[in-house]
Amino acid sequence: MARGQLGRAIGIQGTAQAVGLAVGPAVGGFLISWLGWRWVFLINLPIGLLGALLARLILPRTAKAGVAKPLNLRGAVLLPLIVAALLLTFTFVGLAAVFLPVAFLLLVVFIYTERKATEPLLSKEVLGAPGLAVGIVAALLSYTALFGGLLAVPLLLERVFLQSPDRTGLMLTIVPAALAIVAQLGGFLEDRLGPRLPTVGGMCAAAIGLAAIWWGAGHQMEWLFPGLVLFGLGMGLFIPANNASVMAAAPIERLGVAGGLINMMRGLGASFGVALVSVVLAARVGPGSSHTVHPARVMGGIRIALSVLIVAAVLAGILSLRRNRPSGEIP
Repeated sequence: MARGQLGRAIGIQGTAQAVGLAVGPAVGGFLISWLGWRWVFLINLPIGLLGALLARLILPRTAKAGVAKPLNLRGAVLLPLIVAALLLTFTFVGLAAVFLPVAFLLLVVFIYTERKATEPLLSKEVLGAPGLAVGIVAALLSYTALFGGLLAVPLLLERVFLQSPDRTGLMLTIVPAALAIVAQLGGFLEDRLGPRLPTVGGMCAAAIGLAAIWWGAGHQMEWLFPGLVLFGLGMGLFIPANNASVMAAAPIERLGVAGGLINMMRGLGASFGVALVSVVLAARVGPGSSHTVHPARVMGGIRIALSVLIVAAVLAGILSLRRNRPSGEIP
């Protein structure tokens, strides 16, 4: 694939992901209401099998495959264990004293193993590629803001503004809908102008959107609508452009590693965002459930969490100021 088409291709992928993100909650709510919660998991089986079949039939083979190299088995085992330990740390904060040292110890072993390996998973060739490390860190911050916001907003609507679940779900679809609308534009801009404009502009819009939501949380619910629109539009500009830039910066024979890093940042960002909102809200609300406390206390916790998410978006934008346009082709 020519370098000038990469952003648009990833923009199309971003649109498809955003549509799934918008449709998923509605379908899940229908399944829970009519068939039971187990169907939320069972429905993934036929969908996954269909996706695998379509991938086998539709996706073309790589035209310029690199020479097969031996698998770094130790690194392949250690890396997911590190990620799992980090996810457990942020999922079960009360056990952080157990999981965090385990994650740190595994990381030390992983770094030592990678330095000795003949084919490291994360080589200097990958991490040292211009713009790749910046893109990976910016991706982590952006996904933290995205998924943290997607948790904070429904809590705000239901616990503070006392909206019904169906109305909350309808308002929440604004974010992925806006993301889907501009995802291809973000990829197009990256192809034409490089990653700096869509990534910096996208994060600025997302931060302003979060700020509008923060303001609306303490004042009027009407502020949430433009905030959600800006938040989704900003993410739609940023994510395809950032991901395309990371893939273009990676060496051709390491594209799989670059794609894996992006997906890993998505998973870690989702966990960090959800954990951040949950921990801040729990600290603010105290023992018990948010259902049983005064809405003002819940609102205070959500505004603190939103403030941190705004900082994450701003940092992603500042990092993106350093972005340059990589050159090359994708096979």
